Amino acid sequence: MPRKPMAAATKPPHKEVDTMGGVSRVLITTKSSEARILRVVRALAK
Repeated sequence: MPRKPMAAATKPPHKEVDTMGGVSRVLITTKSSEARILRVVRALAK
């Protein structure tokens, strides 16, 4: 499977998501995908 920039932003590594910097990076990368951001935030809240 080819690694696309959008795919990486949509499904970031768990380690990166664990860090605040990684989350900020994902949010900036996926500006148009608000639904995806909400899912990530919800996962972090769990």
